[in-house]
Amino acid sequence: MSRSGCYQGTCPDYVLPFDLLLQVLVIDDGSGPYPGVPMFFEHFGGRVNDCGQCIYAQTGRDGCWGFTSCGRPQEICIDRGNARAHRRYYDNGDRKCYSIIGNSWSNCEAYDFTSVFSPNGEVACSW
Repeated sequence: MSRSGCYQGTCPDYVLPFDLLLQVLVIDDGSGPYPGVPMFFEHFGGRVNDCGQCIYAQTGRDGCWGFTSCGRPQEICIDRGNARAHRRYYDNGDRKCYSIIGNSWSNCEAYDFTSVFSPNGEVACSW
């Protein structure tokens, strides 16, 4: 299920449990409201691979998205600025925390720029 690079789908990269996908489209054809200033369009999506199914949720930049998987209501929150994430299970209150890393690719066909922010190991929940 590895993807890596410009071509991303609804599942996280490789076999990771979750990630955050950022895709940026730049339009620099003079059609925007300010001549000579390019327009940037960003799309953020949270992706989860759990119980053999992939879940995709549009998100607003960093932040949290809630979902139910394997019959368990939960949320994942990603903080790119502090390179961290957590996953909280609402049924029992468990929370797991992770450091995250980002990988980026440019000059993709559909988007000018693609980044994926993925867990890089479990860490103590200190926030």
